[in-house]
Amino acid sequence: MNQPEFWITVQEGGVYPDLETDSSVVGSSTYGYSTWNLGFDQALAPIMEARTLRWYCRKLINVQYTASVGKQALTYDLTDKYEHVYMLDIRNQPPEGSVLLCVRINYQLYAFGCESRHDGAGGGVSP
Repeated sequence: MNQPEFWITVQEGGVYPDLETDSSVVGSSTYGYSTWNLGFDQALAPIMEARTLRWYCRKLINVQYTASVGKQALTYDLTDKYEHVYMLDIRNQPPEGSVLLCVRINYQLYAFGCESRHDGAGGGVSP
């Protein structure tokens, strides 16, 4: 059985994927990703094409939340292992430094969770 792995998004060759953030392309906001492809509007095409499914990540170990009361802090140790992680939903566009929960299938890493909500996941737009 595959054990979950934790990875953090990092730059690849000094570059992190840019997002199309010009909300004038889709009107007032990009919140429509929560209902992506329902009543598809061609004005969304440039933003969809600007989104990626592949992220360069660094492996984490000893991942845990602090036992403090209130907002929990995530602690972890970095390793020297780097790989590409794939997310199958273009709405899920984590900012650099996001911790991803991944599973390995056929030697490939797939992410199915992130430590926080971000552009597309919770309707908010990351700065």
